[in-house]
Amino acid sequence: MIQKAYRLIESQGKTVTFRLYPTAAYNPATGETTLGDAVDYPRKIIPPYPYHSKYIDGDLVQVGDMQTGVAAFGLEFVPEPSTMKVIIDSKEWKIIHVQPVYSKEQVVLYMLQLRR
Repeated sequence: MIQKAYRLIESQGKTVTFRLYPTAAYNPATGETTLGDAVDYPRKIIPPYPYHSKYIDGDLVQVGDMQTGVAAFGLEFVPEPSTMKVIIDSKEWKIIHVQPVYSKEQVVLYMLQLRR
């Protein structure tokens, strides 16, 4: 099941970039907070699609939010709302929510809520 989901997304998915922004580090010697370089991970995802209007509540899900999924198989990272963004067609999307989808005890897919 895990590799089947991966193969399906790899063959039919959309190539995007996951950009990991490292957390800021405080250097007490200089008194400055520095931010490391962002790390990019190219990956194929389920082509993003909008939420159905019945799920848009204006709070948790807003107009314009999109949903997508990324296969967990071979993934070098776990998608995180606070430190990662997804670049789709040169536009940067924030990850608002991550929902893992399991098969038995393993994560098969991460469903993502994206917002501009």
